Amino acid sequence: TEPPMGRRFYLLSLHSQWMLPLHVGGSSLGGGRGQRWLVAGPEWQGTLPPGATLLRSPTRHVLVSLGIQTSGSAADLRAVQALQQRWRLVPQTQRVRQAPAELVGPPTLPAELNERTPQQLVAAMDTATVFQWIAHLSGSAAPPLAADEALLPRLAEIGLAPGQHFRM
Repeated sequence: TEPPMGRRFYLLSLHSQWMLPLHVGGSSLGGGRGQRWLVAGPEWQGTLPPGATLLRSPTRHVLVSLGIQTSGSAADLRAVQALQQRWRLVPQTQRVRQAPAELVGPPTLPAELNERTPQQLVAAMDTATVFQWIAHLSGSAAPPLAADEALLPRLAEIGLAPGQHFRM
């Protein structure tokens, strides 16, 4: 849910896991009034909440980026933080009180890697683990795009198939 932002400059973008834009909005794009969306993955079927706009993603994972302009003063930073507190991301499973669908489990990583940044995490992985993650994340969570269909047989030749265990 996007709260009313008044005259404050902000920019919001939502992208699928394949970085396809689902929505770009903000104060300079007619925003500021407040809006409500339901961001749904490829398998979602259900009833749209009253007043919500459906944003359909071809992937189960979505990147949300929000930037809010500030002068940098302590008072203005507090005002921006107050605005940030009014934004809401509510999982659909929580809204309808149902258990989330189970995914095929991702590759496991050593516990000590959980404290690292994403860049450090990827740098610490061996090649097989990186490809295992690619295979996992390009399965049901992010089905291949139609434009990529011709590439799939070539990837299968090296053991990389969406949603399958990577084999070297």
